[in-house]
Amino acid sequence: ILESHPAFATDIGESSDDPALAGLQALKYESEDPDANALSYKDEGNYHYKRKEFSKAIDSYSGGLRAKPKDMNLVAVLLTNRAICHWYLKNYRSCIMDCKAALVADPQHQKAYVKVYTTAVEACLALDKIHDCLELCELGLTKFPGCQKLTEARAKARQKQNLSDQAEIAKIKAQREEENKQLTTLKLITVASGVCPRRG
Repeated sequence: ILESHPAFATDIGESSDDPALAGLQALKYESEDPDANALSYKDEGNYHYKRKEFSKAIDSYSGGLRAKPKDMNLVAVLLTNRAICHWYLKNYRSCIMDCKAALVADPQHQKAYVKVYTTAVEACLALDKIHDCLELCELGLTKFPGCQKLTEARAKARQKQNLSDQAEIAKIKAQREEENKQLTTLKLITVASGVCPRRG
């Protein structure tokens, strides 16, 4: 019975024309305290996140940021949470941007810091931005040298870099072999035809 009342509803449909519900939702974000407004949006975002409604969660966390909270720790959390949602949706560039903004907002917030770095690193790996990934790992490990996730991410990035380097070396080697093969073929043709190759 309580859940049928708008004030105690735990699940809101996709659309509702109930004026009482609309009024309560408006009141939820009408506080004069920007931090309180941002917290309401954060809680709403967390609700959607738990339901794996990542696009809705992003909208809620963005609403929290638009409330312009003064608590920079809260700003960092909103940005971090939004970055994670972007990561799940494979919006890797948006994820990296939010991660970097969170670090600027509150570089001392350890939980957000580690989460930000690991999320950004994974996004960089997904985009094959190995240099950026290694740079983030090194920066993160200077603050949290014992962070296992960052250590593992760095190892993964280095391994990927080595594979990339090996592939590049193999490509260059193949190109040189092809050039030598073409040069040898040209020499054989000129010798067979009795034409001396011109000297440049």
